[in-house]
Amino acid sequence: MKRGRIEAFDGKTRKVVLAIDGARVFGPNYFASGHIVFRREGSGGGIWAVPFSPETLATTGPPFRILPPGSYSLSRDDTLVFQETSTAPNPARLVWVDRHGAIAGTIGEPMPRIFGTPALSPDGRHAAVAALDDEALREQLPGDIFVFDLRTGARYPLRDDLGTDVSPYWKTGGKAVGFVTYAAGIRDVRERSMDGTGEPTLIRRALWAKTSRDGRILLTYYTGDGLLYTEEGSREQHPPIPGEFQAVALSPDNRFLAYTLTSEPGLFLKRFPSGAGMIAVTSEEAESPRWRADGRELYFWRKDTLMAVPIDSTSDESPKPGAAQALFSAADQRLVAKQYDVADDGRFLMLQKTGDPSAIPEDPGIVVIQNWAVEYQRK
Repeated sequence: MKRGRIEAFDGKTRKVVLAIDGARVFGPNYFASGHIVFRREGSGGGIWAVPFSPETLATTGPPFRILPPGSYSLSRDDTLVFQETSTAPNPARLVWVDRHGAIAGTIGEPMPRIFGTPALSPDGRHAAVAALDDEALREQLPGDIFVFDLRTGARYPLRDDLGTDVSPYWKTGGKAVGFVTYAAGIRDVRERSMDGTGEPTLIRRALWAKTSRDGRILLTYYTGDGLLYTEEGSREQHPPIPGEFQAVALSPDNRFLAYTLTSEPGLFLKRFPSGAGMIAVTSEEAESPRWRADGRELYFWRKDTLMAVPIDSTSDESPKPGAAQALFSAADQRLVAKQYDVADDGRFLMLQKTGDPSAIPEDPGIVVIQNWAVEYQRK
């Protein structure tokens, strides 16, 4: 059984001060009250504390749960500010959508909560998506990557003990799934076999990752590092493409890069892998670019509307984008905007909300506790 661990280091000695079987432990901080406060996920999840002596690097009492799962902040005067994490289901399902916005098919049963963009495998037979199932929601576990068989709707999770897994992609011709793991404020790109065998392999630290349509080129981005890319089966270290990228999409022939920036609105194209040129597709708001399988059309979202732009890429010098046209609004079918993928036949794989549209999630509010350690000891 794996353990969640907290370690202490005084500049000379490193020591494990707490190990909890079967738990995920994140964000430990020592406070003047004489406690290490941390988040615990899994069975018994929530905000926890354990008495600790910095002189001996040892705990001085058993750990105890302060509050249910949520976000917290502690001040120097031991005032604790807390907001509980909502555990209400937000069910959604995978659906096929045509270019007019009509639902062309559903995939499997709805899940209690799906978040993040679905990713189609290179052969189009499977999809990977970050989600929570009934078990994870009940145990207040972080999200995992689920693999769907698009022919049958059957699904299975790639369970992971490290943290919340998001942003799936496919590698090795669809035999491996990559994802970004978020744990203790750190985001790492990792990969594992699509059937869940073996442990995930760490690739590099990054905010997000994308692959080429065939899964052979991996692109990753971390603030200040530019866009890094690697080719499967090659050890060559390519220089990064400079820029503050928000999202990218490689053309199916891997000659052109569509991208958005964090610094300004719009959608742009440049040659790949040189990174040369900058062609504006639109100077208006644009998010989540994707290419059609033949490379002759480029899609993006403008708020909740899916847009399409014809692309003439017959010239090696530079592609020529046409005028953007609106295809459909996500709101018409309760679709989740910006979270989608494009199949070879031109259909869109999207998420459709299935919960009660009239239900309003309860606001958990913010709780302020002064002298939290004293208040707890009075209980």
